[in-house]
Amino acid sequence: MPYSKRLRPSVPPVDSAGSVVSGASVRSNACVVCGAFAALLLVVTSACSSDAAAEFAVAGATSDERVELESQGSHATGISYRYPSDWQLDPRSGGVLIPNDAPRDARGANELYLVLGVARDQAVRADDAGELATILFGAGHSFEHDGAVQELEPGLLFRYRSSGPDGELAAHAYVRVEDGLAQCLVGIGLRDVIEARASIARAVFESFEYAAPRRDPRLVGSWSHGESYTNSLADFSMAVEWSMQLLADGTFVKGSTAAGGDASVGASSDGDATYGTWQADDETLTLLCADGSAQTLAYRMVDGALVTYDEHGRRTIWE
Repeated sequence: MPYSKRLRPSVPPVDSAGSVVSGASVRSNACVVCGAFAALLLVVTSACSSDAAAEFAVAGATSDERVELESQGSHATGISYRYPSDWQLDPRSGGVLIPNDAPRDARGANELYLVLGVARDQAVRADDAGELATILFGAGHSFEHDGAVQELEPGLLFRYRSSGPDGELAAHAYVRVEDGLAQCLVGIGLRDVIEARASIARAVFESFEYAAPRRDPRLVGSWSHGESYTNSLADFSMAVEWSMQLLADGTFVKGSTAAGGDASVGASSDGDATYGTWQADDETLTLLCADGSAQTLAYRMVDGALVTYDEHGRRTIWE
């Protein structure tokens, strides 16, 4: 078969406000989970305005007050959490939270909180601030760590700052690692707003509970499917072979190889694979990649084949 090029697996959005992410390592049908926060970051930072902050009176709680968390949410990675009843949970996501009294202007809310789960084998340390910022905000971000890391029970709080078009911004990242998953709550917005709401954000983070993921044993094994395209007028053809190994220890390897060309020019090659962990329960398959990306698919087993459905209902048959 002629010309061949490695294709990155497409990864549809999981933790976003429902829009396609624009940024590094993102394609039209792909999204980095933490990069989803980078997309939301663009929305919030462009919307942050000093006028909105001037009219804002946070309904926060002091360190001595009890924070009431009446509502419950859950994340595809196995994180469950509680949050105030006057906060909105974006129904298209597992963890985009916006307080009802968040400062707003014509461009949108100036404050939001994001629940994230990122595959990580090692504990988070105080000197991981730079690495964490790149994962959360994307390459080329403008946030700077303020140098202080607060120890929580359990976890750590990293504080970052940046400048928006109309005011100083802050990002507070609450992080802890359990069973290979970094559980994060990240708040971003105008600095005064984020700091005033800090006790509530911490209470939300401290409400996190993690249930070890279930894995449908029927999915364990090596799976593949192929696609092909032919243009007889141009004497051109292309074939793509997708592969996915779901291992019993909860890890996976996924990738694809494409080969194509005309009758006179052709080649074939392999490229890098994508690694991570997987879970499957209630006919939902979730892949958590080591680079922070994730993919959630509905699935069924039909006559020994694995049939998956993406967020648009498109079907893929793996054999």
